[in-house]
Amino acid sequence: MKVIVNGLEREVNESHLDGALKDLSLDLSYAAIALNGKCIPKSQFNQTKITEGDVLEVLVPQAGG
Repeated sequence: MKVIVNGLEREVNESHLDGALKDLSLDLSYAAIALNGKCIPKSQFNQTKITEGDVLEVLVPQAGG
């Protein structure tokens, strides 16, 4: 199915957030995930279903200043 990840259309084969993130090969060590504008705790990744056209924002802290 096609989802939007950080503004880009991407293809995933999984219907739950944890599987979809693995499909996308994202490093989630320190990432925060928002699904359709709602922040999803890591503890709920395996319970959260995604559907065609969902919007994911992957936020990773950046060092600097």
